[in-house]
Amino acid sequence: MAELREASSSGDLTVVKRLVECDNVQVDAGDDYGRTPLIFASWNGQLHVVEYLLDHGAQVDVADHGGSTALRFAASEGHLAILKLLIDRGATVNTADLNGWTPLRLATERGHVDIVKCLLEHDVDVDTRDNWGSSALRFAASDGRVEIMKLLVEIGSARVNQAEGHLGWTPLMLATWNGHINVVRYLLDHGADVDAKDNGGSTALREFIQPLPVKFDCDMALRLKQALSHQEVDGDHKVQCFIYQLLINRMQGIDKSYDNGSVRGNLNSVLGSAKMWIDRFEHQPTAVDLVKTVFRGFSLHRKIDRIVAEYFIVDSSEFHEWAPLCLNALQAAKRDASP
Repeated sequence: MAELREASSSGDLTVVKRLVECDNVQVDAGDDYGRTPLIFASWNGQLHVVEYLLDHGAQVDVADHGGSTALRFAASEGHLAILKLLIDRGATVNTADLNGWTPLRLATERGHVDIVKCLLEHDVDVDTRDNWGSSALRFAASDGRVEIMKLLVEIGSARVNQAEGHLGWTPLMLATWNGHINVVRYLLDHGADVDAKDNGGSTALREFIQPLPVKFDCDMALRLKQALSHQEVDGDHKVQCFIYQLLINRMQGIDKSYDNGSVRGNLNSVLGSAKMWIDRFEHQPTAVDLVKTVFRGFSLHRKIDRIVAEYFIVDSSEFHEWAPLCLNALQAAKRDASP
């Protein structure tokens, strides 16, 4: 009956009681889409109506024509109290709609941390995949939901290296592609395989540099760089350009922190020519040449030498493996600049 569904949706408990107790309206009567009063009440956060309907015979796991139950709507909309009540009354936590979307997947996508935690505490299956082969972990990685990622891994024992979807991307690949540094760090700290390859043979680092974004997070990039050997770096031009942009990013940080006008002008000049070089793919310089070119122009300033050393070698422990390369390039730039 439409009136009962409307009253349930709006939370008008007085009308709901009248219809159920006096007019003997069926509590599970659905609309054209199969949505019952319980579904409408759960969807719209009407806790007291949900409780009343359950007390008066509403079936907790009745699904609409799309396969969605009251629990699915409560999880999707973030109604924790209703979710707990439905579970206490026997709702199935691992139910899925016709798309294969589970309450856990929907809560993850919407960012409902408390809902995810509650579902995990009731033994929901974290590895269930939808019709496109994606689990809740995939959406946490793709959307940058680091708190939910922690819950899925630490409570639900989700596998951080599972490949999903038709591309075979791992959570690390998804997080790097979308630039979610906190998720990347968490995954690396919890055993993510930087050498894992997708169906096209690409690693997480290659997925990270594929769009060649203007801004890089140096710490994330340097950790991901471990996936490639030095030989691969020198043989892959996109990786070379990535290194080049990475160094430019560091130089921009130096530029902003240094107030000397003449030095600033010199930095801007070097940065400008460096950015132009990135687009000149036909030159294909080696990694050493890229570093040398970035350093070129700084050798006339002792203070810049010191700052460069601090930024590239001393300040960042992540740069230890690059230290010889940076030092050699800096010395080469000095020699080239000498009369």
